[in-house]
Amino acid sequence: MRDITDIHAVRPGTNLTAEFDRVFVKDGEIPKHRIGIVGSLAFDEKSSVLIKLLMVADRMHMQKVFCTEGTVMPVHIHPDHSTIVRLQEGKMKLFIDGQTYIARPGDVWHHPRGVPHGHEALEDSHVIEIKSPAVKTW
Repeated sequence: MRDITDIHAVRPGTNLTAEFDRVFVKDGEIPKHRIGIVGSLAFDEKSSVLIKLLMVADRMHMQKVFCTEGTVMPVHIHPDHSTIVRLQEGKMKLFIDGQTYIARPGDVWHHPRGVPHGHEALEDSHVIEIKSPAVKTW
């Protein structure tokens, strides 16, 4: 268990995010953190990605991810987790398993474990992601 402001806390001997020390958190209490890397992929200098780690439970976590227009996440694969994503605001171009999609607010998609995926923010955007298991990717 850990405080909500520490996004780098992991369970000892793993890359799994440590559970929060609370079961209820107000959004305004959770800080945004700038990240420059996801997995082994670094963002380019024109990209801006901020995350708010909303909640961590035993086998999943939920986060908000904010991307400025023009941010590109190159196509990559996660062998250790899957992700469900909902676009809250903005517009994104998605690349999932060789297909291209345009996402608008309310649209939902899935990055299954082992499936190539990436995205480009066509506008300033933010998404809600649920990852299982709760793997630290930044």
